Amino acid sequence: MASLPRPFPLRHLLLRFGLLTAASTVLLSVALAVLLGSFERQRVAVIEVQAAGAVREASRDLERLFFEVIGDLGIISRLPAVRTAVDQPSEVHWRAVAEQLEGFAVEYGRYPSIRVLDRAGVPVVSFPMAAAKTRLAAALSKADAERLVQQRQLVVQQLVWQGSRALLPVARPLLDAAGHPRFELWADVQLNGTFDGIARILQVPELKIEAWILDARGRVISVPPSGGSRQQPLNLLQRFPMLRTPLAEHASGRLQGPQGLFVYQAINPLEQGANAALSSSLGRGAPSGRLDWMLVMRVPPDQLQRGSLLTSPQGQLLIGALYLAAATACGLLAYSQLLAQQRQREADRHAQELWRLSSTDSLTGLVNRRRFEELATYEIARCHRSGAPLALLLLDLDHFKEINDRHGHGTGDLVLRAFGEAAQSAVRGIDTIARWGGEEFAVLMPETGQQPAVAAAERVRRTVEGLAVMPRSSGSDATPPVHITVSVGVVAMEVGELSLEALIQMADHGLYAAKAAGRNCVAVLPAPGQPPRIASR
Repeated sequence: MASLPRPFPLRHLLLRFGLLTAASTVLLSVALAVLLGSFERQRVAVIEVQAAGAVREASRDLERLFFEVIGDLGIISRLPAVRTAVDQPSEVHWRAVAEQLEGFAVEYGRYPSIRVLDRAGVPVVSFPMAAAKTRLAAALSKADAERLVQQRQLVVQQLVWQGSRALLPVARPLLDAAGHPRFELWADVQLNGTFDGIARILQVPELKIEAWILDARGRVISVPPSGGSRQQPLNLLQRFPMLRTPLAEHASGRLQGPQGLFVYQAINPLEQGANAALSSSLGRGAPSGRLDWMLVMRVPPDQLQRGSLLTSPQGQLLIGALYLAAATACGLLAYSQLLAQQRQREADRHAQELWRLSSTDSLTGLVNRRRFEELATYEIARCHRSGAPLALLLLDLDHFKEINDRHGHGTGDLVLRAFGEAAQSAVRGIDTIARWGGEEFAVLMPETGQQPAVAAAERVRRTVEGLAVMPRSSGSDATPPVHITVSVGVVAMEVGELSLEALIQMADHGLYAAKAAGRNCVAVLPAPGQPPRIASR
C-alpha cells in the first residue's frame, strides 16, 4: 500500500468509512431482501404446490374409501342369508343374518354397528344388540329403491358424535325378489382412525406437517379418540381461530400466517366419488346426508423455515460474509478516496506553489515581470475596448548600488523587501506592483487617469522616503539605519492605441527625467512626443 504524502486524518477516514458502510449496508439489505424474498416466495410456492397436490390425492383416496363402503353394503345386501331373510322373514333366518353381520363387522373393523330395519324403522336384527334402536322411517318407493341399487348409491345422515368418536350412519334399501324395498340396511362407519392411509398421503417430502379432516363445524374426525379427553372431539377452529372465516367463505385456498401455512379443500366424497343420494326418505325427519367436510393441512413455521437462508447456519454465515465483505470494501474505498483526495490536494498545492513561483518575485513577494506583462496586456486590451483610463508607474530606488557596496547585498535585499511592502501599502488593492528588474519596479493602475496616478506616485515616494532599514551587518545599536528614496516616472493612457512596450518606454522617459532632476521626485509624461515634467519633489 502506498504511503500517504502527509499524516493521514484518522477521523476523516472513520467518518467516510461510516458513511460508506451505512450506505452499502442499506443497499445490500435491500438487495438481500429482494433476492431472499423472491427465494422464499418460490420455496413457499413449491411447498404450497406440494401440499395442494397431497390434499387432492387425499381427497381422491377418501372417495375410494367411501366407494368401498358402498361396496361393503352391497356385498351384505347380496349375501344369501340376507336375501333369504328379506324374502322369507323369520326368526331363524334373521339369526343367520345376525351371525353374518357379526362376522362382517369383526372382519372389516370399520363398522361398530350394523342393523336391518323394517319399513317402519323398527330394528329386525343388529350387531351388536346394544345398537338396536327404534328408528322411524318413511316409505321408500319401488322406483327410488331401484334407482339407489342400480346407481350404487347410499343414503347418509348427519355425523353422530359419541364423546370423541365420530360415527357416520349410512344406509341402503334391501329389495325382495320382486324388487320391492322391504327392509333397510344401516351401518355406522367409524371415521376416527379410518383415515390412517389418507394421513400418510397428506405428507410433503422432508417436512413434518399436520393434517386433519373436519366436519361442517370444524370438529376433527380423522384423529383416533386416544389420548387426551374422550368426552368431546377436537375443534380445529378453536385452536386456529384465523381459519374460521376462510373455511366458511372459500371452498379451497391457502393461508399463511404466524402459525404456519394452511392449505384447505372442501370435499363431499359421496357426491364426488359415488353420487350419493341426498334424499332423507330413509329416515323420517332426518336431515339430508351431505358430507360437507374439509381437508386441512398445516405446515408449521419451523418447517417453512427449513432450507431458508435466514435461519440455516450456512445461510447466516453467507449473509454475514457478504456484510463483512461489504464493510471491508467500504474501508478500502474510503481509504483510497481519502488517499486520492490527499494526493489531489498535494498536487493542487504544488501546482499553486509552482504558479506562485513562476509569477512572483522570490525576494520581495511581488509579481514578477512575466506575470506583470500578462496582466498589463489584458488591462491594455480592456482599456482599448471600454475607453477606460490606464496608468503605469515605473520606479527606481535611488543610489541602490551604493547601498550594496557600502552595506552588502544582504542589506540590499532588506531594502528591496522593505520597499516592496511600503509600495504595496501605498497603492490600491486593484493595482499591481511588480519587480521589473534589479531595483526597478512597475505599478499598473487600471481605471486611473493622470492626476490620480501622479497622486499615487507621490504617496509611494513619501512612504518610501520615511523608511529606515537597519543594515544586516550591524553589530551595535549605534549603527545608523539606511534611508532610501525612489524616483518615479508616470504615464497615463486615456485614448489611443498604445501598447505595453510604448507605455514602458514613455514611463522610462519620465523616470530618467526624475533622476536628472535630482532623484526622489515624480516626473510625468503628459503625452507621446511631449517632454516630461516634474510633478513633485
